[in-house]
Amino acid sequence: GVAPKRVKYGMASTTTGRLTVKSGPQILTLPAVARKYIQPSNGGSLYMSDLRSLEPRIAAYVAGKAIGEDFYRDIQAAIGTSLPRKVIKLAILSSMYGASKKTVAKEVGADANQLVNRVRDYLDIVSVTRSLTSELMQFGHIKNMFGRPVFSGDVSSTTLYSHFIQSSANDLALSAF
Repeated sequence: GVAPKRVKYGMASTTTGRLTVKSGPQILTLPAVARKYIQPSNGGSLYMSDLRSLEPRIAAYVAGKAIGEDFYRDIQAAIGTSLPRKVIKLAILSSMYGASKKTVAKEVGADANQLVNRVRDYLDIVSVTRSLTSELMQFGHIKNMFGRPVFSGDVSSTTLYSHFIQSSANDLALSAF
């Protein structure tokens, strides 16, 4: 048979330290349905780990919120809405990463602004970004939850928040291994 192409990873090409594929198959962005076709070589074992809703869970932790088994349903109850789970998930990710409210509006209509604002309030995003902006102005960088400096070329509050959450999630995930 054909020898499998080895994957080489890098951590230095992103601000947050997330793994990227430097060469080889793009395994990090492989659709879930295709993962079952990956076979270890030389009789080895292959393990996969999924840290469910890691970034939103970190956002809730930073905001001092209790984190239950089904994170999205917990927020759904906390903000008092009966919208479907997939809409809540979309609103959370839009709130955290500054995605267009138009995307949320396609799912919930005119109430999109209110929903995103309620999620932002629940996760205390304004307060966290204010603190990150102050830290950036004082030190020239922010630090993630683990104290690792994160240097961002973009100083918008949305980007600072995103880099803080993603770099913290990255370091937590790496510590799990």
